Amino acid sequence: MGEVIGLLFLLGLCVAIVVLLPAAGLWWLVKWFKSQNYRWTAVVVQVLLAGFVIFWILLIYSFYFLFDGELKDEFVRITALPFPESGEIIRGDESGLDPHGNYIVCARIKVSTDDYTLILKKLRADSAFRPTHMATDSSFVSSKEFQYATQSIKPSDYVYSFARGQVNVDAYTFVGFLHDRCTIVIYRCST
Repeated sequence: MGEVIGLLFLLGLCVAIVVLLPAAGLWWLVKWFKSQNYRWTAVVVQVLLAGFVIFWILLIYSFYFLFDGELKDEFVRITALPFPESGEIIRGDESGLDPHGNYIVCARIKVSTDDYTLILKKLRADSAFRPTHMATDSSFVSSKEFQYATQSIKPSDYVYSFARGQVNVDAYTFVGFLHDRCTIVIYRCST
């Protein structure tokens, strides 16, 4: 328990040094410039302060919430195909890096029937992917990220599925195609 408290204290100290001290310094500069009647300089410093705060808010936000662009990049990384123009991210989640360097990402993507057929055709022809079956190759299904992205999808809903790598070893990717002919599920686990 003492280690956790020490780690939280260290994390709080880092936040104070990296975020709060510069923000307080900029705020002090604004007050000082105003007291010296350097109004325009004070405005410039206020803009810098606002930019600094916005930068940190966006940085922290990006750690907790995925942007669609990140999931589109994962689609390209997993399938080696461009993200389809008709593609729309329905749900997605990522684990972020854990202390061991593991990273998991999963997304449910809706595409047009034509794009669905084209992607399926290309993955069938890609020798890097092997056909797989959810019932026999599915230990990853219990991951929090997979559960979140595939809510209400049962293993029987997959009509085609492909995998690359081995579950629990190195890197594993999965691409599943649902019966509706417009939904694709992508999953990647890297260690």
